[in-house]
Amino acid sequence: RNPGFELRWRHFGLTGGAYFRTEAILDAFDPTNYERLDFQGLYAMEGEKVWSSDLSMHLALSARGWTVYPWEESAQNFNQVIEDKAAFAKRWPALNPEAAFEHNHKERYGEPVLAEDDKLLFAYDKLEDVTCHGCLWYQKDAKLPVPSEAPAVQNPADEITTKLSSTAFIALSEDPLDRPEAELPLAARGLPLQGTSPGWLVNNDALVLDGRKGSGGGGILVVQTVLMNVGGDWGSSDDPSARPKWLRAILASNRAHVRQHGHVMALRWQPTQPQLTPWQLVSCSNNHKSHDECGKEFERENFNWEKHLMMQEYLESSEKFSHVLLLDADGVLVRLDHDTLTGMAQRLEQDNKDILVANEDWLQNGDGRINGGMVFAKNSEFSRRFFRDTFDCHVRGAGGTWQLDPQLDQGCTTNEQLLLNDLKGKQFFKEHVMIESGKKYNRGGCTVFGCGEGISDSRMEELGIKDPDLEILHFMGGSKNGAPSVLCAAEHNLTQEGPEGYGCREEPWER
Repeated sequence: RNPGFELRWRHFGLTGGAYFRTEAILDAFDPTNYERLDFQGLYAMEGEKVWSSDLSMHLALSARGWTVYPWEESAQNFNQVIEDKAAFAKRWPALNPEAAFEHNHKERYGEPVLAEDDKLLFAYDKLEDVTCHGCLWYQKDAKLPVPSEAPAVQNPADEITTKLSSTAFIALSEDPLDRPEAELPLAARGLPLQGTSPGWLVNNDALVLDGRKGSGGGGILVVQTVLMNVGGDWGSSDDPSARPKWLRAILASNRAHVRQHGHVMALRWQPTQPQLTPWQLVSCSNNHKSHDECGKEFERENFNWEKHLMMQEYLESSEKFSHVLLLDADGVLVRLDHDTLTGMAQRLEQDNKDILVANEDWLQNGDGRINGGMVFAKNSEFSRRFFRDTFDCHVRGAGGTWQLDPQLDQGCTTNEQLLLNDLKGKQFFKEHVMIESGKKYNRGGCTVFGCGEGISDSRMEELGIKDPDLEILHFMGGSKNGAPSVLCAAEHNLTQEGPEGYGCREEPWER
């Protein structure tokens, strides 16, 4: 043990392969010492990641002063192209091509098994959900019932209080990022990130702005996913800092709305792993597709499902947000003159509902169709169970039990938008979800400058951004590139930054 202990390794990586001194294991995992870890407090702060053995083992060893650090002969295989390997290795010491062992080689994932082995395999028609995170516990040598919650620590001195970041609660605070752009992971570059990283953020999500006043938690959170895809729609891995202007204009405009009305905004730039579900891997294996081919095939659907996972995580956050707004990365709040989000919360209260979605009534034949690019949810038991159910359904693919309706036989092998439309006729959906006009809360961006297909009301094009009934524009599909001309116009620059700000400048943003 190191009496002058200092945490040196701040990442995952213990269960891919590791070795430890016997003395360290016997000491750190001794029940007397392990029971001093406040897992109830840790879960309240950090969520599901606490149950990962990668993290919990690290906590146990570090709490006792044992130094955990990668062995120089154990390295990580990085999939991206690295030009300056020396600089990269200084930041990420797990890069060592000369090491004896290298983790993260998945080149053979998804390859079909041999024909004689394939004959031994069979599939179950229905699989029960046996997921059990953080539910198996011991006190001394006694096993607690399964499932059960983590036992409370016995000594008040071992309790963890909610982690506060003083700068996170300063009204309208915008702390500059304190790391050079080149040191950020590729997928995080070129985004309007803050230097503050409050404890309620999930995984590697990043804070854009916290405009709340006071430090009591709550408030309305706006979340968007900006995940680099194969097509490079949200930015290219070749030059990740050069985010497209339409994306910068949208993010800057949403930040301005959040700033103006005292809300919170966060981005998810890295998809949760693993992305591929068991049923997807089976499908790819049956079709003789490699792991990479499988990832590309399901990328779009899985990125869409990430939105429902994000909703679940932040509705269950210890920060206790009153409401969460989910917007696609091409969705934008366009009314700086009044608080759109508080108005949506009031609509839910008026009709005694929990979730607000919008249809596509801005199109001639879209009145009965829900669009999944905007979802607004009250932090209620129904909302939490709803998004837990939808994402669990995606993971299962088919079969399993819905908490909201144990009799429901609903599969989820497509995307989340089709699921919402499949569910809209169910009784629990009718009772708790309100479907509002897309003209107001999720209008196609093309209506401002001309759509390629018929729209339901020509006045939308005539009034454009000045339409008093318009709250949210969605620059879906080919309309994306028109976003800057709308959001950065001199007479109504919705970014509040001017032509040389993050959102409206012609050249890529540089810190």
